[in-house]
Amino acid sequence: MAKNQPLEGSLDVNQPEVTRSELREKKRKEKKSNNGEGVSAKEVANNQTTIKNESKTDKRNKKQKEPKSKKPRPKINVSEWLSDTTAAVLGAREYASSQFSAEDIQRDQQPIVTAKMVELVTEEDLKLQPEARLGYGAAIVDLMKMPVERFYYLVLWVSGQHTHDVINRAAGMNYATYHEQLIDPKWFERGYQTATSQFVMAIVGDDRDDNSQAVIPALSRRLSRLTVEQQTELSNQWFQHFNSNLKGRNPERKLKKTSDKNAKKVEIDENNQRIGTFINREMTHSFIKDYRFADGEQLLTEYNYQGPDFTRILDEKVKKELEFKDRTSLAYAIQRFVNQPMQELLSIAAPMEFYDTLYKMATNGRDTIGVPVTMSTDKADIAFIVDKYYQDMINRLRLPKNIATAVSRLGILNLAGLKTNGDKAPVNNYRANYQAKYSYVLDSRGNQVYNEVTGQALKVRYGVLEKLYQQLRKVLMTPVLISYTQVRNDLLAQINNGEYTTSRDVVKVDLTDPNLTAQDVAEQVARYTIDQLLGLVSKGQFDYEKGMYSKTLKEFNRMIRLDPSVRRYGGSRYRLLLKQTRHVYFWIYQSSFADHLKPGERAEVDNHPNAFVGTDPRMVANLLKNIRVTHRPAPTDWEDSIRFEDSVIIKLMHDQVTTTTEFVEQTAQSVRDVINIMEQISGSGSNDLVEAKKQVAISNHTAEQAQELSVGIQPLATGINQDDLLRINLVTDKLRKDAMASLNIVNQAFYRSQMQAAGIQLAPAKPAKKSQANGQPDKLVRMLEQSSQLINEIKRLKGQVDTMIRDGERLRRKNQDGMMETYMAINQMLARLTGQKAEIDQLLTTATQAHAEARLALENKQRDTAMQSANEVLNLRVKVEDLTQSLEAQRVQLTELDK
Repeated sequence: MAKNQPLEGSLDVNQPEVTRSELREKKRKEKKSNNGEGVSAKEVANNQTTIKNESKTDKRNKKQKEPKSKKPRPKINVSEWLSDTTAAVLGAREYASSQFSAEDIQRDQQPIVTAKMVELVTEEDLKLQPEARLGYGAAIVDLMKMPVERFYYLVLWVSGQHTHDVINRAAGMNYATYHEQLIDPKWFERGYQTATSQFVMAIVGDDRDDNSQAVIPALSRRLSRLTVEQQTELSNQWFQHFNSNLKGRNPERKLKKTSDKNAKKVEIDENNQRIGTFINREMTHSFIKDYRFADGEQLLTEYNYQGPDFTRILDEKVKKELEFKDRTSLAYAIQRFVNQPMQELLSIAAPMEFYDTLYKMATNGRDTIGVPVTMSTDKADIAFIVDKYYQDMINRLRLPKNIATAVSRLGILNLAGLKTNGDKAPVNNYRANYQAKYSYVLDSRGNQVYNEVTGQALKVRYGVLEKLYQQLRKVLMTPVLISYTQVRNDLLAQINNGEYTTSRDVVKVDLTDPNLTAQDVAEQVARYTIDQLLGLVSKGQFDYEKGMYSKTLKEFNRMIRLDPSVRRYGGSRYRLLLKQTRHVYFWIYQSSFADHLKPGERAEVDNHPNAFVGTDPRMVANLLKNIRVTHRPAPTDWEDSIRFEDSVIIKLMHDQVTTTTEFVEQTAQSVRDVINIMEQISGSGSNDLVEAKKQVAISNHTAEQAQELSVGIQPLATGINQDDLLRINLVTDKLRKDAMASLNIVNQAFYRSQMQAAGIQLAPAKPAKKSQANGQPDKLVRMLEQSSQLINEIKRLKGQVDTMIRDGERLRRKNQDGMMETYMAINQMLARLTGQKAEIDQLLTTATQAHAEARLALENKQRDTAMQSANEVLNLRVKVEDLTQSLEAQRVQLTELDK
């Protein structure tokens, strides 16, 4: 960071704006001009490296070397140094930097736009204050050229983030120009922020309004209302549209010019020009803009802003000063941003990434066999599980975490220098490089902007747009995951039954077929992949008959890497396969002799995805089996999960497990104590006592599991992965919940037995009065009351998580220049709370909508429909209870961090 704070608004891209060549030249000049004065931390490290190398090459003069003179300690910003050093040490590329940098942590945060720190101006203020009119007009001119990388910081600014870094990246050049000229820029600032607030509110909306008509909430609601059939229809037709134009072209390869010596030069150039023309056309006249569902509804339409716009109040003097043009207005600035950069992201980046995913499945999809999380063959069951565990499946597919990373891989979007219109190349080559435009921060010349300290290119952060993009990705990917899981499981069931033991000569997917749909690709990839593994069935049978079969996964992994007869299934890249894929391989290998295996020897394929929600006697054992050895299967963004090795996080994990163990053991003791009292009161023959005694075994088993977890996490003292830390939190929450459930059952039984011993007869529940509908209206009314209570509970959770996020941000600011371990722990907790806030928002939207539908159906005397909608709300109770437990555990951790 520069020594002197730059002028607010002086940059409209991330500071500092330098290219690689300029960075090298700057370092060279600094090195020449440095006469022992202050040097940067990076130069100190370079000097130490140089001295070290010289000492190796000239050992004879080692003893005569003069001691290095001490140099002044460089003045660097602690927060910036902390983020960059952490990223370098962890080696986690972009994720580490975004996770620990003070500005990057909020990338996935949904900003609360209603928390404004500046009072906005009214129409009357604009009429009376010329500085306010100047600020409002300056903002409009800056917003007319709003690049997508500035929008993230603009939302933060409007949300109340008033740091210099945020303002420098959010405000345009006019803000810097006039802010410097004015003696008292208060009214100018208020006018400027009024326009930017109207701009942001039109796109992001007010988070307090569940029915906001802003662009992102409205589109998000349309996406969430799509049925599985509509998702399948959209997914198939959008893929078919792209595939008929790309014809199996690898989206990650750039459309390069061919040499004149190439015999197929004409054909290649024509194909490149055709694809380039197609991409340019999708930018302006995309498939999704013209697409209509069967009911006639459109998903993406041309946006026309109808909200507040004070452009008409600006006088001609201000407009002339700011060089207004005919179409310069706030409304047009909003429409330009929504209809161009925002819709381009959804029209070309999202479907192109979707096509790239299916392309990789079709060309190299053997690792996809481990992606499904269930062995069910029931279509409805599969659809439910895929929806619930969608993110786990996406993680296994190793898809990029964010928009910038996804687009940076799509080389086909770089049309710079490509002839797409007759014989003319694009006028501005860098503007045709959509790959760089939507993944990296660029300066006015189209060059990438780099971080001065790390030397890494800065990627675009999308903030609130990220959530919308991920939601569209889920709409496209869900039908693919359902189809793939269905076919894979059907074929595995045939293998298990002995119906499918020899190859059926299934051919590979042909992406040149213009009629191919996304569902076709998923199903054919599943058939081809399974068919290629049928040799493992005969190999397993042969090994079993010879008495030399692999008994464990470890033995199987070794065999498949070294045995020449099955080396084609493994080889040197076998270790890069997903752990789940290797389990499926082993399962197929055992299929011919599975009936002869002892209990526990059969390979385990994911078939209990609800292990951390429902009752599972092997919950802790399965958890420890998965996390005992921390691994990184492949050098990809998804698999390179961050590893925590600092003492604070490890201590918090141990404290949480220890507290849970003590709580569960005390609860089990309470269960036993209550049972003893019941035996003294009512004897051993009462029905309540018989039922209550069953809970003793359950509570004891829960205590044993907690103790097993406490012992099992000891090897993790040296470090733990982020995903494993979350799993441990889920398991501890589940253990507490199970213990309390047992105690509640026993307490209820004790109450009944005590009343009976006192001679008090409990009145039986009065049956509900039957009406013409056999009591349905009474039951329905109770269900609606319960659903209303549940909605209030979700709203309470929403307020609780908001409070915890604010407390966490306050604590993070407090520890910004303190211990790195504490700072990292707070960042991790904030990231988790932000994800839970999004989940709570989704629950509230679903519950509110279903409750309203139930009320409407009841008024129209549609009892079945009302009952179904009310049940939809009540079915969310389990999720709400899990979130309540998890938030309580995190509240305790936050309190500990604040000590």
